[in-house]
Amino acid sequence: MNRCGYAGALLMVVAFTSACVDDPVEVETASEDPVSDDTVFHEVSISVGADGAVTVSEPRPITAKEQRAQNELKAAYARGETVPVAITRDSSCAYSSFWYYDRTDYSGNRICFTGVGTADFASYLRVSPFGTLVTWQTARGSFSAGSQVGTLHSPRTVRSAEVCGWNGVVFVNCRHLQPYCTPWGDLCSYPFSAYEVGSFDLTAAWEKILLQ
Repeated sequence: MNRCGYAGALLMVVAFTSACVDDPVEVETASEDPVSDDTVFHEVSISVGADGAVTVSEPRPITAKEQRAQNELKAAYARGETVPVAITRDSSCAYSSFWYYDRTDYSGNRICFTGVGTADFASYLRVSPFGTLVTWQTARGSFSAGSQVGTLHSPRTVRSAEVCGWNGVVFVNCRHLQPYCTPWGDLCSYPFSAYEVGSFDLTAAWEKILLQ
């Protein structure tokens, strides 16, 4: 896989070319060791308009300590408690948006979504645990939903007859979360509720998010 300059590559979050990324698919075999508070990640915010227009913030560095503090404040916000707003001004991700991490412990690189419509994780880039450029199609991570409900979608990972059949039974290969198959057995999806949190370690990457 070819690599571009770090800052320039992260700015290419809407449309990237093969000149920078030959194969933007990550084989996620890296161990997930605990990270210290001063570990630096990056976050980017995506806003999807009703007309399909997408607005992307510039990537911003953020430490694990900042993320942990923001996670606690967002949980308090979801409970209806009064929380300071200053921390949201230091982040491109508002409490009301959907936060998506590439680690299962609610830290790591973070992409946030707000608006109404569908976004394709393959359209956005991050830096993998191996230091290579990959898309946000990831089979391992965690999320913290915002004020909107929505659905995460993934392609099937095994033949429908082996797991899904034709009756939409629970998709047993999804371990932390238990997504559901469509009656056709060709899509694994997980509907999330407002301010729901969850981690996942799947056999196939999430490909799309639908916000309602």
